[in-house]
Amino acid sequence: MADRPASLPARRRRLLLGAALAIVAGTACASPPAADGTVLTVELPAASEGAARERRDFDLAALAALPQTTIRATLPWYGAPRHFTGPLLRDVLAAAAAPAAARSLLAQALGEYRAEIPIEDLRRWPVIVAYQVDGRPVAVRDKGPLMIVYPVDDDPELRQGRYLGRAVWHLRTIELR
Repeated sequence: MADRPASLPARRRRLLLGAALAIVAGTACASPPAADGTVLTVELPAASEGAARERRDFDLAALAALPQTTIRATLPWYGAPRHFTGPLLRDVLAAAAAPAAARSLLAQALGEYRAEIPIEDLRRWPVIVAYQVDGRPVAVRDKGPLMIVYPVDDDPELRQGRYLGRAVWHLRTIELR
C-alpha cells in the first residue's frame, strides 16, 4: 500500500472544502436586490401564539443611514486583508425594533446557506453587516451585496471555524429567535 502524501490537517481541509462549496452554491443562487430595493429582511418573533411574524425591510440607503463601522479583516476566501464597512449588526437589529429577549438569530444567504448567531456575539464583538469592501459596494458576484463580518484580525478566538461559519455572505434574511 502506497503512503499518502502529506496533506492539510483534516479540520482545515473540511473548512476549506465547506468554504469552496458555499462559494459555488452562493454564486449559483445569488440574485440582485429585490425590485423594491430591499437587500435585507429582518423577521421578528410573532407577538403572540399563532400570529404572523413581523418583517422589517432594509434597502442600502437605510443601512447607510445607520452609524458606520469599518473592520480590517483577513478572511480565508479573500486571502489578503480587506476593509469592510457597514453598520453594526446590533444597530440593524435595534433599527428593526428587535425584542431584547431574543437569544439568537438565523442569518440566511440568498442560496441555502444559514448560520445561527448567538446575540451574545453582538454584545462581545463589533460584528457588522458589510455592504462595502475597500470602499466599494460589494458586488453580488463578490459575495454581496451584504455580508456579516466579524473582526477576525482583532481577536484570535474569532479565527476558529465556528466563527468563520457565521460570516454569512450573500446575506438576505435575518430571523430573530
